[in-house]
Order: sequence, then C-alpha cells, then structure tokens
Amino acid sequence: PGWVPTIRKGRISVKRFPREADDYPPLYEASDPVPLPDAMAEGKLPMITIGRYGSLHFPDDTANPSDSAIVAMLKSAQKSIKMSLQDLGPLAVPPPLGPKAIPTGVWPKDYLREIASAIYERGVDVHICLSNPNSIPADLSMTDANYGNGWSCEDVASEIVKAIQEHFPDAEEDRLTGLVGVNLRVAYLRGSCGDMDWQERGKAGNHAKFFIVDDIAYYVGSQNLYIANLAEWGIIVDSEEQTQKVLDEYWNKLWGSSFEDVAEEERDCNVDNVLAGRELDRNPMDASEYTDEELEAMLLAQQGSGMGGPKGVLTVWLKRAKNLRDADGAGGGSSDSYVKLRIVDENGRTVCHTHQSKVMTDGGANPHWNEQFTFEGLAAPCSYTLKLSVLDKDSLFGLDGKVADWLALEDKLGAASVDLGTLSNTRTFQDMELVIADGWFVDSTISIGLNTHGGWGN
Repeated sequence: PGWVPTIRKGRISVKRFPREADDYPPLYEASDPVPLPDAMAEGKLPMITIGRYGSLHFPDDTANPSDSAIVAMLKSAQKSIKMSLQDLGPLAVPPPLGPKAIPTGVWPKDYLREIASAIYERGVDVHICLSNPNSIPADLSMTDANYGNGWSCEDVASEIVKAIQEHFPDAEEDRLTGLVGVNLRVAYLRGSCGDMDWQERGKAGNHAKFFIVDDIAYYVGSQNLYIANLAEWGIIVDSEEQTQKVLDEYWNKLWGSSFEDVAEEERDCNVDNVLAGRELDRNPMDASEYTDEELEAMLLAQQGSGMGGPKGVLTVWLKRAKNLRDADGAGGGSSDSYVKLRIVDENGRTVCHTHQSKVMTDGGANPHWNEQFTFEGLAAPCSYTLKLSVLDKDSLFGLDGKVADWLALEDKLGAASVDLGTLSNTRTFQDMELVIADGWFVDSTISIGLNTHGGWGN
C-alpha cells in the first residue's frame, strides 16, 4: 500500500511470469468471419484495432499505421471532436526556465493540420481537456511521475490557430478571433478529489489517450497524440450507441467539471492571450543553445514522464549467430547453442544478475534466439563491460550445465565483449555484429542490439 513507509520510492518492472511460460503467445487461429449485421444483432460492437511500432520498426512509412488512422478519423469529423489527453505538445523544459520544447521535440503537425481544417473549413467544434502543466501526483517528485508536458491551454490553442493560418493563409483576423472560444475550447482537467484537487494543488493529471468524433465513434488506447514514437496499440469503437454511453458516463462529466461548470472569467483559455501567443516560437532550439540548467531540467522532466528512461538500465536484444562451429563433431548432431550474458566492472567482478538464453537444440551454425534481457540497477554503467559467451549445452561427452561449462572451456563456441562506455544515450537499439571466434575462412559472429532507454550513455 502507498501509505507504508519505504526507504526510497521506485518503479517495478514486470518480467515474464511464470518463468515456465512459453516464450511466445499462441498463434491466432482464424475462423470464418461473422457478417457485421449478424454480429451486431448478437450484441457485439464493431471495432478496429490500430497500432504502431515506433522506433522498433523500419522503414518509417510502414511502421506506424495508427498515425494514419487517427489522421483519417480527425479528417472525417463533421460536427465535433472531443479529446481527453495528457498534452498535444512535446515534452518541454518546465518553469521557471520554460516552457521550451526539448531538442528533437516536435508538435504533431499532421494532427494539428486536421484539427485546424475541421475548425476552419467545416465549423467543427473542438473541445480538448488536458493535464495541468507538469502535474506531479500526490507527494511524488518530478522524477517519479510527471503527467503534464509543460504547455498551457493557451499554448495548445495558439498552435492550433497557427496551423489554421499556415494552411489557410487568407484567413481573416476577425474570423480567427470568433473561432477561439466558440469552436475551439481547451481546458485543464478539474474535479473534486479532495486535497489533491485542482483547486487546492493544481496537480490534476490527465493520463487519458481518448477522443470522440461526431459523437458516433471513439478511440481509446495507449497512443498519446503528442509525438513520442513509441510502440502503441488501441481500438476505434465504431458504434453510436456505445459512444453515447461513454459520453454519459465519462466525457459529459469530465467536460462539465473542467469547462461547463467553471465561471467564464476563471476558464483556462483567454482569447486575447491565445491570439497574442501566435508570436511565440514553441519549437525546439539546437541542443547547443540550451543552458546547463535547462538541460538538467529537461532530463528531470523526461525521467518523470517516462520518456527519458530509467537510469542504470540496459536491455540486450540477442538476435542470432552466424557460422558457429559444430562442437559435437561427426555423428553427434549439430550444436545445442546458448548464450550467457553478464556485466562486469573494471576489476572483472560481476555487478548484477547473470542472464542465459534458451538452448537452441540442434540449432546448427546459424541459430536465431531473438530474445531480450534487461539488466537493472547498474550504478556506473559507462564503466562496465558486457560479456557474452556462446556455449554448447552438451559439448563434453554428453555432460551439460555448469559442469560442462567449467570442464570444457576450450569447447566454448565463442565469446565477445562490449565496452558500455561506447554506447549512446538513446531510446533506440544500437545494433552491432561481434566476432566471437576467428575461423580459417570465415569468422563466427553474433548479432545483438543494446538499448540504454535514454537514461545514460554518450
């Protein structure tokens, strides 16, 4: 329970449980589709699943189909778009130094374009409920959790108005003024949640990823509409009846407490401030232009939002090996290869839990493991070395396990190491192919990817 005193607060990472579970979920077995009218008559809801791979997949044009689906939904709006989101803008340097977008942080131009077009061309009403800027729940710190990227409602509204002007350069000022506060309304999340309520602490955070189009269909899932380039999944529920239930049970109450029931003079978007805010450049500067204090504030904000990644964590993606020699010899079958992974300090001492891959029984010269292992609690990762040993499970007269590994060091299939101080600070996997054994004609190699999760590195 949260009230139990602890030495320090931290996060828990969930690994495979139970350990004897299969490596992969069972394959989906397709059945004959039920005609849509029959399915709806049975009380089933028409839904479309959408997702994206983010930085896990290349090329980009096939990696993120859910982005295109969201654009299509916004483009289809004829009457209303209702959004409950953490933010629309990128992660920003928090006050008092900001808000300024972090380097590489960009505004979602495709979404802003469709919202702008819906408002200006079709007169669509756009209502957006956002987190309070830099919302930190309860008694947590910025590095524990941060559910607001740092932008005000007026910042977001100004960027939408700028998108209208970009795509409709002949838009008249009087009309733009009329659209703000009538068609475009943006509010912070408010409620009645006790001493952590908006009115008391200004901490109400909105972690929803949800929007409704024309009160007939809605999206709910894991994908934020600000750009994070993560792997995400969600569903579009294409049912007016179900959407009405969601409106009654969720949205109408949310928007009522956040906007409709708020006195006009206390609302979060002032028309004059929104229009004046068009002069501000909220796009990121070059990293060299930020001060040390701003860079430090960015790192803290990234860590709290989950975008900066935890410190002291390394994920190893063990992919495959090539040209392994046959340790079993003639008549013994092909090698049953597996890999041991450990991290050592400058004195060669193991610093954390050792991992071992699955055994590729009769895996041959080119086994594919395709497994990921996470090392946590690395105090000084840049000073450590990752060591990989490729072994044959029965490489010594039928013996296996630790005994064989100890007695038959010469029968190891190969080994390699990586100086972790050479890794970059990034959330993407850094791929490398390592030579594990020299051969007469061709070397034995192992392919891996290393990910520091944006928490450490150069």
